[in-house]
Amino acid sequence: MAQIPTDEEVGMKILEIFGEFSVRSGEMLMLRIIDSKIESYECRAEDTQRGCKWLLDNGHIEQRNDRSDNLFLTESGFSLI
Repeated sequence: MAQIPTDEEVGMKILEIFGEFSVRSGEMLMLRIIDSKIESYECRAEDTQRGCKWLLDNGHIEQRNDRSDNLFLTESGFSLI
């Protein structure tokens, strides 16, 4: 049986996607891009929400202007890529 990744593990996979697209601190990546790529990192699209919440709670990404579909990478998140 497959093991469910932790929120942190999914969050780190999401940061890898930011890195794959060469996103720098302060720059944005659309959530639909993350959703389309997450399965290649052995995660399900359903895991994206948990990973994003972990990243938001730890200050590694942020949402601006109540646009939940745009995720901005912070300096803290960039340093983990």
